[in-house]
Amino acid sequence: MDVLLSIKLKYAEMILSGEKTVELRKRWANKEVDKVWLYATEPVGKILGHFEEGTVCTASPKDIWAMFEDRCGLSHEEYFKYFEGCKQAVAIEILNPMRIRPPPLWRLKSKMQVPQSWRYIKEGERGWFKGFSYE
Repeated sequence: MDVLLSIKLKYAEMILSGEKTVELRKRWANKEVDKVWLYATEPVGKILGHFEEGTVCTASPKDIWAMFEDRCGLSHEEYFKYFEGCKQAVAIEILNPMRIRPPPLWRLKSKMQVPQSWRYIKEGERGWFKGFSYE
């Protein structure tokens, strides 16, 4: 199962450069994920690459911060603002990030429902993600 993840350009670039090795979410997939496709949100509006899901850790925001603060790409203030009011946080280990050369935007945008946070890629949509070339 693959996932389409909406993410700010800054964090997508940090993932693809290897600087950010853990992605943080308030909730995550309850199925095993093969690839996580990175959709850089507007104004970029493109799929920039993907990574493989490694270990997924769910715990309190305080505990996740203690375990992954040096790998998440956020400051203390940014992190706790994001998880304010949450009882749990999810840390997703990023493995094998790959940058792609995206196809023309019209090829996907006319077909693709972009998620607020993330969503599963349906079986019938998997073909849309084939044929990318890698940098």
